[in-house]
Amino acid sequence: MPSAPAVARGVTDARRWLSAFWPLLLLAVFIGTFRRAAPDLDAGASTAGCDESSAQPGADDVPRLERCLGLDPSNAALLSDLGRLYQSSGRIEDAERAYRRAVAVDPSNSDLHVRLGELLLARGDGPGARREGETALRWRPNSLAASRLVTQASALTGRPPS
Repeated sequence: MPSAPAVARGVTDARRWLSAFWPLLLLAVFIGTFRRAAPDLDAGASTAGCDESSAQPGADDVPRLERCLGLDPSNAALLSDLGRLYQSSGRIEDAERAYRRAVAVDPSNSDLHVRLGELLLARGDGPGARREGETALRWRPNSLAASRLVTQASALTGRPPS
């Protein structure tokens, strides 16, 4: 068994090491917490035009938005804009896919649920439209668009709104 002075010397040595290295440990934790990875861009990919925002993108913006989405696939606003453009140009399956991806990225965005629900309602999917409308109402209880969607979908399915 070690003597009391040896134990005290061991504790003092440990404290000395701790006081010397705690700033380095703190710095490592700080850097690890706030370090950001560099964007994973292809060598030939260009971000030109992706940070531009137009109030209402037109059909000629589809290729630009698709390219931007390739650079930032989890951008719910881009997905929503693409869905709207696809829908207006008759690309209904693409529009539904874009809206579903947008909802997956931002599930609390009631406007996205309403857009998806309106698309489903137009396709005759009353139960799907109603589900999206009810989800939108959970996130924004006073939404007139969501209430209207639930009412229209309920009329299509024959089930009264709850």
